[in-house]
Amino acid sequence: NADIVWRSLKVPRHIAVAAFNLHHLQFMFAMCCILAFRGHHVDFIYLPSMRFTRDCSPEPSYASWDEEFLDGEIRRAGELTAALNLNVFDMRAESLSAITAEMEGDCHYLSRIDAINIETRMERDAEAVRLESIRYALNLDAARRATTLFKRRRPDHLILFNGGVMEYGALFNVAKRLGIETICFEAAAQRPGNYVISCNKPFGAVDTEALWNADEPHRLTEERRIRVLQWTNARGGSQRFGGKARGRHQPVSADLRVVAKEIGLDPDKPIVTLVPNLTWDTAVQGRDTIFESVRDWALSTIDYFVGRPEIQLAIRSHPHEEAFSDEFLGQHVRERWPLLPPNVVLIDGGHPIGSYQLLDMCQLVLVYTGTLGIEATIYGIRAIIAGRANYAGLGFAREPENKEAYFAEIEAILLDPDQHTVNEREIELACAFGDIWWNYIPQPYPWKYDDFLQSIEKDWPMERLLSQAGFDKFGRTFGYFAGEETAEEGMIGIAP
Repeated sequence: NADIVWRSLKVPRHIAVAAFNLHHLQFMFAMCCILAFRGHHVDFIYLPSMRFTRDCSPEPSYASWDEEFLDGEIRRAGELTAALNLNVFDMRAESLSAITAEMEGDCHYLSRIDAINIETRMERDAEAVRLESIRYALNLDAARRATTLFKRRRPDHLILFNGGVMEYGALFNVAKRLGIETICFEAAAQRPGNYVISCNKPFGAVDTEALWNADEPHRLTEERRIRVLQWTNARGGSQRFGGKARGRHQPVSADLRVVAKEIGLDPDKPIVTLVPNLTWDTAVQGRDTIFESVRDWALSTIDYFVGRPEIQLAIRSHPHEEAFSDEFLGQHVRERWPLLPPNVVLIDGGHPIGSYQLLDMCQLVLVYTGTLGIEATIYGIRAIIAGRANYAGLGFAREPENKEAYFAEIEAILLDPDQHTVNEREIELACAFGDIWWNYIPQPYPWKYDDFLQSIEKDWPMERLLSQAGFDKFGRTFGYFAGEETAEEGMIGIAP
């Protein structure tokens, strides 16, 4: 039965799959095995990389003992799968193509993103410049060798992790310039255990235009309402979605008033919630619009509220800041105001208060590119976005064109909340996009790239995956990866 359902392919494709670090090598090789078993012609392209920096004089060196061991393991894996139409290519064996101005520009841009992600901070210093130069050399080397390989052995399409960072970004740009289709993927933050897949766009583009257009006229059907409720309820949003707008608001629940007082807020005064991204996150890189950065936005907004003591500003640091960041928004705030203004409260990311509790307290939500602006609108709370969020331009959040308009918008809403309420159509639009983002886009996949061995041994071993049940659950996802399903540019998704 496994042969029948998994080998039912009629038109095989030539697929290249790239892997450039320890987490991805095993994960991507297993993907190659499934695609080859299905009947596709697969090229596994790799570098035996155990770290993100290395000596690059004159060429990148992969000579450490662990990388030599890893290289040997990859070669042995290739020998074990000789019966499949699966070829293994060590990128180091490819000659260096000529350097072009476009290639240099692409790799310089990538090197800055790489340094920010590795150091988990936006602030730059001499060490960061050195790191950027190393990443530039590594990305350029990968781009030159990939150019040679793809001109010699051109695939129908290329599968990449993320497509906008490290060597993956370098290969994405090479493929784009050569007219080779790309399939990029990332872990789905909105639905853990699933993946987001994008056609001809890197993950960071968060391009949902085709899915949004296909959803016209964006109606809140009963099926959609149930899906949105299921998702929000699972996150603690139970009893908050009524489809109605919130006008002038103060927390009335006794428990909520106690929580407000515990974090330093007066429940009898208006509260505005500011919810920032991580300052260095790829979700904000290249998405600044009216402010220079998340830091500039937060500090400028505090400045505004300093002159309005009758309004309170609650800033909730990102929950992942303490665990994953080397740069803290609160640090920037306290450098500017060692003693916070009395109407400004800074809530650490590790604080137990939930985002929905803050929504229950507030009159207005300020976001940069975060998705809480979607949820706020669904619950009837006005949201203003200060960066280019992935839902910008869809008609349900306020999007000021400049700083003056941003502060004027805040002023107008707080002066007369009842005249600036969210209308039913805006709630409907927010539900439509939320449904697409939370339910259409995340695709199930059997394995985790950051815990591959556990997931392939315990969750979905090969023999279980290559069954009717495995095909029923994951066959469509592998079809997307293989390019078997026709897809427009941007994120791939389908209604549940």
